[in-house]
Amino acid sequence: MGQQVTKGSRRLLGRGREAVLVHGEEESGGELHESNQQLYISREVLASESSYVSSLNVCISKYLEPLRALSQSNGRVISGHEVRTIFVNFEEIAAIHRRFLSDLESATEELERSDASRPRPRFGPLFLSYAESFRPYTNYVNNYNDAASMLLSCQAKSPELSNLLFEIKGDPDVKGLDLGAYLIMPVQRIPRYIMLLSELLKSMDKRHPDYEPSTKALSIIKEIADFINEEKRIAEQMNKLLEIDHRLSAGARSHSQPFATLLRRDRQVLSECEFECALTEEAHGGGEKKKKKKKTSKRIDCHVVLLSDLVLIAADLSSRVQALFSSDESFAWKEKERAELASVILDINPDGSQSASVLYVPGGRSWTIYFESEAEKTRWDNTFTSAKEALEAAQSVKRKEEEEERQHEAKAEKKSKKKKRKEAKKQTLPVPTAVALAREDSAGNVKMEVSGAQWTKRTDVVVGMGEGAPLLAASPPVAAASSSEREEIALEEGGCCAACTIA
Repeated sequence: MGQQVTKGSRRLLGRGREAVLVHGEEESGGELHESNQQLYISREVLASESSYVSSLNVCISKYLEPLRALSQSNGRVISGHEVRTIFVNFEEIAAIHRRFLSDLESATEELERSDASRPRPRFGPLFLSYAESFRPYTNYVNNYNDAASMLLSCQAKSPELSNLLFEIKGDPDVKGLDLGAYLIMPVQRIPRYIMLLSELLKSMDKRHPDYEPSTKALSIIKEIADFINEEKRIAEQMNKLLEIDHRLSAGARSHSQPFATLLRRDRQVLSECEFECALTEEAHGGGEKKKKKKKTSKRIDCHVVLLSDLVLIAADLSSRVQALFSSDESFAWKEKERAELASVILDINPDGSQSASVLYVPGGRSWTIYFESEAEKTRWDNTFTSAKEALEAAQSVKRKEEEEERQHEAKAEKKSKKKKRKEAKKQTLPVPTAVALAREDSAGNVKMEVSGAQWTKRTDVVVGMGEGAPLLAASPPVAAASSSEREEIALEEGGCCAACTIA
């Protein structure tokens, strides 16, 4: 390289398959100069992106395109729907990153040619401009579990497909990675950007022009990552709910009963366990008084599902009923109980028992749950208690928010009414009908005497209303009139009489 590289500043930098040796001025502690640190990290970002795009391209050319062609020529091996489910929006993500890589290469080249004493923002604005483009990852990550399940299902039912995927894996360009290894790469990518940008910011002085846009880009990408994680959590919860929903709806169909779906985005599956349960309910005896009695069923194996707002208890259908279903519906459940969590009361120590808990539900019914161990009982009791506390806290917050919203609406309505009254008063300021008496004085001026009930003001003319009101000089004077002549004039809005102009 023409210059002696000091031991403290010697670093080997990876850029794709090349090895780049960078040196800087030797400083205390053997640290690289800030500009060289940024160059090192920028090359690491570029190398990482180049490798990622290369992998995406390999997956498309070696796996996606052959499988798509196979689905068109022989849908028995794999269908078009199955291919779309496995790859989701893989091609869309690849197209975004090809553009990003091209711009990243240009930014790195500019950084290598730039004067370290006059830094300019490069990576921050670039990441900032692409941050929103990474939102398609949400769809991909949400559907990743379905994609992986579909891939396994297709391989299990088609030996021909399994053999084809094994052959593709042996291609030198594929580097021995199976399709599953490529499909998980986009899932891992956004966290990788967070790590790389964090490292870049650590090497950068806060006064550097790239610092602020890089910080904003990191913040947006973190928000996207959080959004993806939250959407993934919701998608996973919806899948769990969908499975339970499917079981219960199949059971309802078997008995020709109506069924209310469980699917709701804000509903979570907190616990799903199998326990022995016994139902106790009130029954009426015969006779006139119809005394209430307790009736307890025998123990049966039940599925106890604790949701964020509901408690479900269901049992497997009998083998006789299951025989009527196809194999994919043989897991149907018969719904035994569905109760709002807020209305359910838990007794964790019924009659001093250490192996059972009782759920009291509306309608005079109760379910005794029998546990195999005290630890299992404690764990389930704690889960129920935490769920109910969380629900009550959420309901309290919701009630508070609703009350604040009502108060805000009431204030806004009151303010609006007040404003309307004020505007109406301005527009329709009353000028009561009164009697104006006009007369001419000895000097030839017309004067008016107004009798009425109140005072009102119109521009520069004030008319006195009421007994004993002053006489106002009118301008210009009206036609002469004898002192004995008096004229009664009805006042109207906009003017008293011909002698008085009122706006």
